[in-house]
Amino acid sequence: MANPNDLAQGTSSTAVNPTNYNIIIDRINELGNRVYDVTDYGATGDGATNDITAITAAITAATVAGGIVYFPVGVYKVASVITVPSNVMLVGAGMHVSKIIPSATMTNIITITASANNVGIYDLWVYGTGTMSTTERGFYSDTGTDIKVERCRFENMTFGVHFATVTRGSVKGCVFYAIVGTASTSEGYGVLASLGCSQIITSGNQFKTIARHAV
Repeated sequence: MANPNDLAQGTSSTAVNPTNYNIIIDRINELGNRVYDVTDYGATGDGATNDITAITAAITAATVAGGIVYFPVGVYKVASVITVPSNVMLVGAGMHVSKIIPSATMTNIITITASANNVGIYDLWVYGTGTMSTTERGFYSDTGTDIKVERCRFENMTFGVHFATVTRGSVKGCVFYAIVGTASTSEGYGVLASLGCSQIITSGNQFKTIARHAV
């Protein structure tokens, strides 16, 4: 298997942080070692700058032949939704050190393109605004196939992960904390599968302070 330290990283020769890469190293090999570091495309990760343009550019580069969009340690503020196409994975350096925050409440912080397949979200911390009486999802997948969410942290939002009409989706090893909501039945869920999902797996997740239901 390839050594994560030897992986090409977008336009930079800097080695990728290998933390948590053992589990997805086979997928990296399958994608031909195509790793795109968002900081190579101008992301600052300083928690103040709007990094959505740089993140989108890295995703666009990965879209050509599939690949990994990598978020080094940092806090990445976004002013609009991050949209992930087929055969692209978002990977951070760890669920406590690679953090994505919206600049204002948005319906979806991370989503997929319609009917996307083979999408993965790994080792990221997604932190919402905590606004109740609204829909704020950490990750939303609509009509997708083979969608994986692993070792991520979802915090301070009304939905952690929402699968809608997804086939073969999984949520594993994630942390859901402070999933807020009012008395409304349309908010306050850690993981929600709706609209005819099939073959959905959840395992090894942790839930704390969930307004309505963990799953």
